[in-house]
Amino acid sequence: MAQFIAPPSYNDSIHEQQAWAMNYNRQLASRQLKSSQRNRITAIQGMIAEYHAQPVGTKNPQLLRNIVQAKQLLSAISIPTGAQVLGAEFLHAQGWSKEAVAKQVQYQLPDRAAIEPATHLRARARARTRSSTLALSFRPKTPTLTLDQIRKLLQFVQSSPSTRRMPISQIPAALGFDCSERTITVALAKHGFQSHLAITRPRIDEKSRQLRLNFALQHVKWTVEEWTSVLFYDEMRVHLTEQPQEVLVTRKLDDIAHPDCVNIEPVSPADCKNANVYFAHLSGLTGVGPLLSYTRHSNGPLGPENWYRTIFPGFANWYKSHPLGAQFALSPDLPAHSRLTIKGAVQSSHKSILYLPPASPDLNLVNEIFGTIKANLKADKANSLFGDVADYRIDDVVHDTWEGISKEHVSKLIASMPKRCQAVIDADGWYTHF
Repeated sequence: MAQFIAPPSYNDSIHEQQAWAMNYNRQLASRQLKSSQRNRITAIQGMIAEYHAQPVGTKNPQLLRNIVQAKQLLSAISIPTGAQVLGAEFLHAQGWSKEAVAKQVQYQLPDRAAIEPATHLRARARARTRSSTLALSFRPKTPTLTLDQIRKLLQFVQSSPSTRRMPISQIPAALGFDCSERTITVALAKHGFQSHLAITRPRIDEKSRQLRLNFALQHVKWTVEEWTSVLFYDEMRVHLTEQPQEVLVTRKLDDIAHPDCVNIEPVSPADCKNANVYFAHLSGLTGVGPLLSYTRHSNGPLGPENWYRTIFPGFANWYKSHPLGAQFALSPDLPAHSRLTIKGAVQSSHKSILYLPPASPDLNLVNEIFGTIKANLKADKANSLFGDVADYRIDDVVHDTWEGISKEHVSKLIASMPKRCQAVIDADGWYTHF
């Protein structure tokens, strides 16, 4: 029996026509917008070329405004779609490079879309200038600072933490100098000063400084064999949304640990809603221990009870695998969810505790590996097309880095402990480069 297929109703036909018309209008509007943008860019590029071809010294405000508008338009065109962002994040998590992801999601990298045409424009403008005029144009000589001004400049940038962090562009006005930002930059560079990323460390007050100095003096003569029997433990938070802001300071290369050049580490929040927390262990006897993690997707807030239930068993198994003569390096900076439990477990096992001084990540070898992990996370984020990194990709980078640490590397870290103690002594208890 033949199956009867009802003809489409009048209402169905109307709906299909409306859907087709709406889709066509969206496509047409998109094509018209892109065509209009291309036409505007072409016209303004011609204005940019005309502006560059003008004799030196002429300023056309309208052309300058057009150039700014052109740059804004170029930036707007390069904004990715939601589908491109999701696709890029997924492919990056699979290990694809930025260039391969851009090609796959059909996104032209901004540097290629904007920089290359601008380079061709400048080249054409210079050629047009050479062919259209024989007049010589002299650029005014960059003003130099007097010896007295240089002395004031060097004193100024070294006078306080705020002047160390002051942008170079604001220094001429702050000192009342009639010069450019480049003049200040050149003068500072001649005396070894440049803008560098500040290291981030916990705040060291006078009490902490004295405790650090006393610890270093007591343990600087320890042998590598003695340090090999020490068990190190620490925790690290990896922010998943807002990243800690990097701070630039004006300093010499060897001023990396100068108190005015150190960025003080903010106090971590009690919860871990926007961060993964990692718990790491190492010793000279076994190398790196298990890297345990507590993610924001785990059940319940991170507190003493949850830490004891999810993290402590792995820590206890690793700790019990060491001989009785091993010492546990306990930091007073550990959060409440782990400090008391660890201390009680160590004491009940009749093993001794090596009390580290406060504010001393340079004396806890786990932090050295944490620094490597953070550098790898930063590099991985830079390789992401739009800067978006999936949570599980972050977790993969952290674990891959940790598991790639060899026992030989741990031995080198253990052997650095006498040097670390000596560095604390040389710094009179203040910050070190470790």
